[in-house]
Order: sequence, then C-alpha cells, then structure tokens
Amino acid sequence: MLRNNQYYSLAEIIDDVRLQGNTGDDFCLYGQDREGMDLQQPYMVADYPDVVGDRVVNPDAVQAEGLGYVYSGQQFADVISVVMMQKPEAGYAECVRALDHYQEHDAFLEL
Repeated sequence: MLRNNQYYSLAEIIDDVRLQGNTGDDFCLYGQDREGMDLQQPYMVADYPDVVGDRVVNPDAVQAEGLGYVYSGQQFADVISVVMMQKPEAGYAECVRALDHYQEHDAFLEL
C-alpha cells in the first residue's frame, strides 16, 4: 500500500496499482522534470494539488523537495488497468511505454 509523502520506484507504484487494485483516487505522482517516465527514478506519492485562485499549489512535501507534478493517480491507474486488460503478462517496459504514450497523446496505447 502506497503512503503519501513517500518515494517509491516506478515498478513499486505499478505493482501497487496492478496487484493491489489501487485505483489512484487518493494520490498523485511527483518527480524531477524529465521527459517521459523512468524506471530508475524515484517518484513521490502525495495528495492531489490544491487550486488557490488561478494557481495550482502542490502539497508542502512536494514543494519542499522541489518536485513537479507528473501524473494523477487516477490516470496512472487507468493506463495500467488498460495495459493489463490488453496484455496481462505486460512487463514494466510496456507499462512505461503506455504511460508515456498517454501523457503525449491523451490516448491509450494499443498493445
């Protein structure tokens, strides 16, 4: 089970969604500004950002670490769920490819 304000590997987050059935309703992923998801990079799991006026404000722990928003937990879980429906034996690399595709095209990758 993922805990807020903690770092996890991308594989651990994928496994939590895939094996534990986490629907992502209560977390977002935050990380360093990089293009695409990275199995080698740790990601912080934290609350959804708040909207104050016209500004999006990330949780305090995220700001303290200098991280940026990467993925909503719900979208992340949806992408992994679709991957698992299409190809139950999909590995981490295919999940990462699907996550990157969704971020770039706002559409699910056909495996």
